[in-house]
Amino acid sequence: DRVIPLMSLLKDLTDTASLVQQLDLVITVDTMIGHLAGTFGVPTWIILPFAPDWRWFLKGSDTPWYRSVRLFRRFAQEDWLPAIRRVKQQLELQQLQFERIIEKEKYCRLIKNNPNYGEATIT
Repeated sequence: DRVIPLMSLLKDLTDTASLVQQLDLVITVDTMIGHLAGTFGVPTWIILPFAPDWRWFLKGSDTPWYRSVRLFRRFAQEDWLPAIRRVKQQLELQQLQFERIIEKEKYCRLIKNNPNYGEATIT
């Protein structure tokens, strides 16, 4: 819900790597942070320009370099806003999926905490 500035805590690449490994998701443009997060297997979404660096190829949303990275591409002459909207939509979708998982876990705990859980009854 809020952005917490951490730059003042990061002294070097080791500090940055330690922080990145603790994140649930990294959203970035094509920077060193995207490569670092991908190297550690942290889920990472990279927003690319229309003509990206060669290592991202020209098509596709995945990359052979990092299995945890998803690519969001700018199309032909569009500005950055549509690409950012696509990221936002996917983030909202993931939030809904996460909320469903939480609700299922709560329901399972509720059932397991029921004193009659696991008892067989014959009627």
